[in-house]
Amino acid sequence: MRDKVLTLALLTLAVLPFAAPAQLKEVFRWKQMDFTYPTNEDRTRAMQTGAFHQDKTLPLGLEVYGDRVFITLPRWKTGSPATLAYVQRPTNINAPPSSPLLTPYPSWEWNRENSGCDAFTSVFRAMADSCGRLWVMDAGKSNVVVNPQQLCPPQVLVFDLKTDTLVRRFRFPEADLKDGSFFTNVAVDVRNDRNGKPICDEAYAYMSDVWRSGMVVYSWKHDKSWRVNHDFFLPDPLNCKYTVGGYTFHWSDGLFTVAMGPVDSATNDRMLYFHAMSSDKEFSVPASTVRNSSLANTYPDTFKLLGTRGQNGHSSASDMDKDGILFYNLVTRNAVGCWNSKFPYRAPYLGEVESNSETLIFPNDLKVDQGGMDGFIQTGSQRRRQATTQGKQHLWVLSNKLQAFLYGELDKNDYNFRILALPVEDAIKDNACHPDFIPSVDDLPARFGCDL
Repeated sequence: MRDKVLTLALLTLAVLPFAAPAQLKEVFRWKQMDFTYPTNEDRTRAMQTGAFHQDKTLPLGLEVYGDRVFITLPRWKTGSPATLAYVQRPTNINAPPSSPLLTPYPSWEWNRENSGCDAFTSVFRAMADSCGRLWVMDAGKSNVVVNPQQLCPPQVLVFDLKTDTLVRRFRFPEADLKDGSFFTNVAVDVRNDRNGKPICDEAYAYMSDVWRSGMVVYSWKHDKSWRVNHDFFLPDPLNCKYTVGGYTFHWSDGLFTVAMGPVDSATNDRMLYFHAMSSDKEFSVPASTVRNSSLANTYPDTFKLLGTRGQNGHSSASDMDKDGILFYNLVTRNAVGCWNSKFPYRAPYLGEVESNSETLIFPNDLKVDQGGMDGFIQTGSQRRRQATTQGKQHLWVLSNKLQAFLYGELDKNDYNFRILALPVEDAIKDNACHPDFIPSVDDLPARFGCDL
């Protein structure tokens, strides 16, 4: 009798209707991108000489730290005057969306096109770590759409966000590269000591080679890297067709992004979650596997298939919050999805944060911030670290109509680029990713039923 009552209770909870989900808030939106030139004359001169073409400038990646939102602008085509910039983070994401000018980071000198390999060539993405450093992934490729040119070796540049100065540069050695390699993403793994302080000198970074389906791991302490190869990094030939915003195209993109799970206090290890973009599947591997250069390519069985996102399951960027909730962009669904890692990776447990055919056309990048306004903020002429708070983590998404930029033409009278945000607790409160979500009894994992 007890079991029947319990089963009925679970079934009742599982079918209770959700309230209307909270929508991602438009924080910024632009019809075209523009920059804070020193003078109007400088801007006019840049447009006259071809150094600045608004119709060839597209935002791709974002990162949020302290009072700044960083935006990457890769040089898909010639004419993007800056490849890494920032705008001020609003204190209230519910305010009406704005279209601010972008300020090149850390300076105009770093960003000028054809400035040599000691400056930026083409930045695709960036990530801020808990040590107050911004890791910048510079692919070294220019004019990727029309005539790809590897002008400089791919490199990772690390900036101190308090002083905005370069503290480390790492150029990829030839052993990590393949003919046609294209590095577009970086994830940074920093662990804490027993007192909860980050061990900055023992950071690792995981970089994605999207065109040659590999991962390069970098150790800060040893200032060296190694390449990891695995079949799970490859694109799925059955998922290379995309239809987005009325455009159909074929991409064979491999490993795209790496998201990091919470650190296990018992093992001091964490899971890495990853996928190829041209795929509908999600995989995982313990970080300890790829962080060991001698084991990374000799223990393939530690790489695991988690499951599939189903039809039109192409995912670009993903990130995980402090509680193990994975968020991911769904490019061919104009949507953002989520998954609570305490559940199996299959359909009943895959939630949807939002689907929107206007604001989420080609959701390209996604980040979960570190919570609150932690980080360095501007005070007068100096930057100082804001006191650590227990602020809410926010989910941030950048959409950019990339398909029209690459294969057609963007409407200059329409809003083409957006940055949207939402507190994580609101993003999961009405879907399967909430910690209190109770799935159907028939689809519970066996151990869950036994635990009852």
